[in-house]
Amino acid sequence: MKVDKLKLFKQEYSEDVEILKRTNPEHISIWNGNRYGLKKSGLDISGIISDERIIEMSKCQDDIYYFIENYIFIQTRNKDEFGNRYRLFELRKYQREQIELYLNHRFVLLMYPRRSGKTSGTVAYFLWRMMFESNFIILCLANKNTVAMKLIAEIRRFIKLLPLWMVEGIEKANEHEIVFENGSRISSSATTEDAGRSEGAHIVYCDELGFIDNNTWEPFFGAVFPVVTDGDNSQFLGTSTPNGMNHFWKLWEEGSEVDAEGNIIRQGTSEFIVKTIKWNDVPGRDEEFKRKTIATIGEDAWNQDFDCQFLGSAGTLLDAVTLKKMVKRTPLRVFKVLDDYDLKIYQEPDKTRKYIVTHDPASGHGGEHDDNTAIIVWDVKDLYAIKQVAVLYDKNLDELDAPFVLHKICKMYNNALEISERNKAEGIPMKLMRELDYKNVFLDEKGFVGIHQTESSRNASISIMKRIIKEGKIDIVDAETIFEFSTFIKRAGKYQADTGKHDDLVMSTSLLCFLLSDEKNFDKYFTGTSLYQYIGREDIYNGIFTEDLSIDEDDFGGFDDEDDDLPDGDDDDFI
Repeated sequence: MKVDKLKLFKQEYSEDVEILKRTNPEHISIWNGNRYGLKKSGLDISGIISDERIIEMSKCQDDIYYFIENYIFIQTRNKDEFGNRYRLFELRKYQREQIELYLNHRFVLLMYPRRSGKTSGTVAYFLWRMMFESNFIILCLANKNTVAMKLIAEIRRFIKLLPLWMVEGIEKANEHEIVFENGSRISSSATTEDAGRSEGAHIVYCDELGFIDNNTWEPFFGAVFPVVTDGDNSQFLGTSTPNGMNHFWKLWEEGSEVDAEGNIIRQGTSEFIVKTIKWNDVPGRDEEFKRKTIATIGEDAWNQDFDCQFLGSAGTLLDAVTLKKMVKRTPLRVFKVLDDYDLKIYQEPDKTRKYIVTHDPASGHGGEHDDNTAIIVWDVKDLYAIKQVAVLYDKNLDELDAPFVLHKICKMYNNALEISERNKAEGIPMKLMRELDYKNVFLDEKGFVGIHQTESSRNASISIMKRIIKEGKIDIVDAETIFEFSTFIKRAGKYQADTGKHDDLVMSTSLLCFLLSDEKNFDKYFTGTSLYQYIGREDIYNGIFTEDLSIDEDDFGGFDDEDDDLPDGDDDDFI
């Protein structure tokens, strides 16, 4: 016969209340701030302690699952057979797996479908740590203040239905903070740039991590994560539903993905362990649930909110299907250019290949428009399978160093053709040509260096870029580049970066596509018959160089025998 465990708990609870009142006559109330269920600190609880209860306390301390499933009551939507809306927490399989990851790893990201109980399992873990460890500090952050407050409300509900002989006394309790008598505390707030900088928390937890504004996330994470990493046992935990290919996506892609048993199925580059909870892991969700939900919210919303797919921002240049085909790869190595700038190399220089280097310089005006220098190396030997082979992305590369950086990269990659956008910094390719005597610089039909982007040419470049990427003719592998494409949207009447995001790598890519933007010459360009139609014309160079600059297409991209074709030093630079 089933037992009404909530009824038994309440009977025992009421008896303990009366004992505490009798044994603590000096206290007008045994409740913190007269809030029923929040036991005041400083009470004499010896009258409700027994050997049996001490044994139970020890079991709970040693076994989190025993504690949760025997002592935590959770609220349910439907009443049970006894008419109760509260029942003991029976952990679902994926909630056990979630807690197991928390117990065994310091840095954990979990991706959950909507309405799947992600908060309850996390809060139960927090309560167990606070109950059985003194001076344990937890900081909970969320995308909105109301979401952060719900975390505290959830733990308060758990506390109010714990036995009085077990639960810690409450020193302080409000909408944003709970402090236990043993010195442990949990606090919550909306995520800000300064949140958690001076907290010294043992756990920093971000709920709905994917929905935190990117401008807030970057300075916050940059300040807090190193502090967490420095602690011996501190943790950084995050849960979220996907929200486009943003910072959550980047963290996810960099982490090591595990299966239900905790085995790594995809090795990442960061310390994070990541795991997806599938929509049909939740009891009661089957194909009929899927069909009805899609009929109500649409397939795109289903794919993101329930199937946990990272989709691009709304109104992106590239559709979700195209974005999903972009597969991030780990660089083979990172080469230091001029000892200061990181060139991520995805394909080593090959004497048999032809390369183009595109350069979108930083403008550095500050604020939203304080962008980065984006240099991309493209393998263009096969114009039906152009490959992104190296990327330099840096906000500190200025006009003084840029020509030398470009010179080094272009020489590394077979004297690559260099193409700059000249709207921002015409002096960079000019210096590359004149002072560094680098001849393979793109000149337009009027003899000007680089590409001057007008509204018309910009639109044409973007249009052809969209076309050839959708057709699979460009292989983009760099995570930053993929991220920028996922937030490159139509805003204020033109395609540009979403608010707070950047599009420097996208626009560097568009420079490559500029050569293919002339529709009447499109087929000729793409078959490679005359891709570099302006290069090698002595009249275009206006006498800057007196030597013969003609470049035979068969010879383009070959290595020189001169030492300066390689980075400074010997072949060890390529290890």
